[in-house]
Amino acid sequence: MNAIQLEQQMVDSFHEGEDGIPKPNFDGLDSLRGIKPTLELVDPKDTNKEENIARPYGGYKSADRKAVKISIEQNGFNKKLTIPVLVKLSDNSYRRLNGVTRFSLYGPGSDSWNISKVLVWTIPNVISKHDEYVLAGRLNPMPPMQSPLTRKDTILMAMELIKSGHLAKSDNKITEFVESISAKPDDENTNVRSESWKSQTRNSILREVGVGIGRYPTYTTDVDANEFYTKHNIMLPWSNGRIVKIHGLRASDYLKPRTRHIAVRMNGADDFAIATMDSLAMRRNHDRVSKGLGPVLTHVHIDIDVTLGNASVPQKRKKAQEVIYRFVKLMKDRGTHKFHWVTDGFYPKDKSIDDMNSFITWMYDPSK
Repeated sequence: MNAIQLEQQMVDSFHEGEDGIPKPNFDGLDSLRGIKPTLELVDPKDTNKEENIARPYGGYKSADRKAVKISIEQNGFNKKLTIPVLVKLSDNSYRRLNGVTRFSLYGPGSDSWNISKVLVWTIPNVISKHDEYVLAGRLNPMPPMQSPLTRKDTILMAMELIKSGHLAKSDNKITEFVESISAKPDDENTNVRSESWKSQTRNSILREVGVGIGRYPTYTTDVDANEFYTKHNIMLPWSNGRIVKIHGLRASDYLKPRTRHIAVRMNGADDFAIATMDSLAMRRNHDRVSKGLGPVLTHVHIDIDVTLGNASVPQKRKKAQEVIYRFVKLMKDRGTHKFHWVTDGFYPKDKSIDDMNSFITWMYDPSK
């Protein structure tokens, strides 16, 4: 695929008309109500080179550029994918909403195609700052060959909007922002951001601004949990005077521990999480015993979910305990009386009831 062929494909698509070219999704964007995008051929030299507002954290990545270039070289221009969207300014120049990587490929540049006609959607310069951030985020979902909007990008976008007064610092408005930015990018392609991505992003923003449920700390990664143990010098009876450390799914000794004790973080306490934890604990123990080593005991540290419902943190902890008791009873009714795990307790969640410097112990041994 050379520059002449690539440009001709875009010109041909332009003359074929809008049919088959996904239109950007303006749903919920009040400043674009009644606005329809216009299909244009634009010279990359007429577009600005401001930073990518959709990815303030990740920024521009040469690896992404290389991957996109290889895709275009092999497959040519594909109008069915989301094409760039530009804001048309009064001097007939343009402000980019997305497509930063593609514009770096189209030109100018020593390793670019240096074409002068790029197929884009344009909109008038009536879009609000809030809606511009939302649309830029929508147009960067996670299909193949495209850099996704990350959670950190979204948090930084929200903080910038809050700081500039374009996003209210409230639970409802922040929830609406995350939901809106997670809408599908256009009328053809889908946004594959999961419900967990949205809830974790929302809670991270709320936590940054100290609003609503966001005031509760969460330990949604092993790194977060281990920072908590280190910061507060958390040791438990089985850790032999050493600071506790979580060994998560990516750790080399997660399923084949070298010691007789291993701590794992269980995010939530529903039936699926408990059954999975129980199965992995049994597998770990079997692996060591089959090699002639001593048994291994898995210590479960529970991070309860505070994002759903109106129950208090103590109520949610009690519910988690009840779910675990129910699971153990079911297993014992089926004839299982030896378990290869125990619970050490819960992470602190609420400053009004917890000592935030301490692990909330609940020493429960289901084998007894």
